[in-house]
Amino acid sequence: MLDPVLLAILFISFAVLVFSIVFFTLRNYYKSRINKIVYNCANNLSNLLKEGEGRFNYVNPDRDTSHFFAELEKVNAELKRNDDKRNEMIKIINSIATNIDLSGMLNDLMPKFLDATNSSCGAFYIANQATGKLELKASLGFSKNIYSDFDIGLGEGFVGAAAVSGEVRILTDIPADTVYIVRSFIGKIKPKAIMVIPVSNQDKLLGVLLLASIYDYTSEKSEIVDIIKYYVGVAINNGITYERTMRLTNELKFQNKLIQNLNEELEKKAEERTVFLNNIVDSIKDYAIYAMDKNGVVLAWNKGAEIILGYKKEEVYGKSIKFIYKDDEAEKVDMRIQAAVEDGRYEESGWRVKKDGSAYFSDMVLFAMRDDNGGLLGFTNVTKDITAIKRAEKELGYEKEFLNILFGDSVQAMLITTPGGIIETANKSAEKLFKTDDLTGKRIFEYFLDSEYLRKNLLDVKNRYGRGEWVCAFKNESRKIKFKVNVLGTDAGGDAKLVTDLAVI
Repeated sequence: MLDPVLLAILFISFAVLVFSIVFFTLRNYYKSRINKIVYNCANNLSNLLKEGEGRFNYVNPDRDTSHFFAELEKVNAELKRNDDKRNEMIKIINSIATNIDLSGMLNDLMPKFLDATNSSCGAFYIANQATGKLELKASLGFSKNIYSDFDIGLGEGFVGAAAVSGEVRILTDIPADTVYIVRSFIGKIKPKAIMVIPVSNQDKLLGVLLLASIYDYTSEKSEIVDIIKYYVGVAINNGITYERTMRLTNELKFQNKLIQNLNEELEKKAEERTVFLNNIVDSIKDYAIYAMDKNGVVLAWNKGAEIILGYKKEEVYGKSIKFIYKDDEAEKVDMRIQAAVEDGRYEESGWRVKKDGSAYFSDMVLFAMRDDNGGLLGFTNVTKDITAIKRAEKELGYEKEFLNILFGDSVQAMLITTPGGIIETANKSAEKLFKTDDLTGKRIFEYFLDSEYLRKNLLDVKNRYGRGEWVCAFKNESRKIKFKVNVLGTDAGGDAKLVTDLAVI
C-alpha cells in the first residue's frame, strides 16, 4: 500500500500534467476556430478592396463596408466567448489539480461546473459495483431532499439508464414528481433540462454527475462537458483512490492502536501474573526454587534458596549454577542438565554443602522447560532440605536395632504400648505369658480385670514422664501380674512410648 503523502505527490504531479495537456488542447482548438473567423474576415476585406478603383490601393468610400465591420464584430464576440469559456475551463481544471480529497474536490468542483454550464443545481453519485447502485456523494442547489432517493440502481430510471449508456445525455422530458426540484427567483420549479454525465476512467464507470437547469443546454455547454469529462474522470478516480487509501490508513491506525492497547493490557496482565507468581514462589521457604537459562545461568532465585543454600540473589544472578557447588560436585552439573534435557527431568538425593560449609541432605528435582514447539528455554530446580527427616530415620533405625537387641532373646516378658494401652511391640516371652501368638494392635486392658485402674496408671506414668509399678489380675485366672513401666520417649505424633516389664507373682 502506497504512503498517503507519496500518493498525494503523485496525484498533484499527474494533475499538473493533465492541466498542461488540457490547456494546450484548448488553445489549439480555439486558435483554429479564430483562424477560421479571421480568414473569413480577410476574404471579405479582399473582396471589398477588389471592388475599389485602385485595386488594393484604396477603398471606395461609396461602397457599403458595414458587412466587413459586422464580421470584425463577430470576431471580437467570438474571441470574448472563447476567452470566457477558457477561463471557466481553467477554473474547473484548477479544482481538479488542487484537490486530492474527493469530498473537498466535489465541493469545489460543483459550483464551478454549475457556472460553466449555466446550471442551477448539481449532484454527484458514486457507482458501487458491488451492490449495483449509484450512491449520492454530494449535492448542491436542489430544494427537495434528494437523499430520500439516496441509492439508484444502475439502469434504473433516467439517471441509472444514462449512467449505463456511458454517453452524456440531455433530458427534457422530466417526470412531474421528480426529486430534482430547482430553487429559483420565482420559487421552486421543475428544471427544464437535466444533463446526465457518466464519469469513467479506463472504461470503468466511477459515477454520474447530474446537472439541472431552468434553461435549455446549448451545444456550447455540451461542448465544455465533452472536453473536460475525461479529465474529471481521472481526477475523481484519484480522489476515490485517495479516499480509500485514507480510510484504510485510518482503519490501520485504529487496528494498530487496538493491537497496541491489547499488547499493553496483555503485558500488564503478564507483568501482574509474573509478579504474582514470583511472590508465590518467593514466599515458599521450605523449598529452594531457582530458574536457569539453557546454559545453566541463574535467572531467578527464591527466598527458600537463600535460606537453604545460603546464597543471596545478588550473589548468583547472571552466574553459572556451578558457582554454588564445591569441587567435584560442580563437575556433575553438566551431567544433570544433559539428563534433564533427554528425559524432561532429573532427580537426585544426597549430601550437599551450604555456603557456610555446613552439610545438608538434599532431595532435588531438575525440570527442562520447553516452548510450544519443543524448543529448550531453560531449567527449573526444586530442592528440599530433608536433613531432619534423614536424621529421624537414622534415629528410628537405632531405636529398632536397640529394641531388637533388648527384646530379641530376653526371658523377661516385655512389651511397648501407647499411653492409650495399644500394644505396638511384644517379645516372645510376653506372647507366651498372654498365651497368644501376636499381641500387636491389641489393647492391654482387655486382658485384665480392673481395666480402668490399669488405664489410669498408664496415663499417669505418661504425664509424669517417669516410671510406675502396680499389680493387676488376669481375667478368668488366678494369676496376678506385676507391672514395671518406664517412659521410652515420644513418637512423631508427640505421644510417649511406654516400656513395660511383666512378671507373674
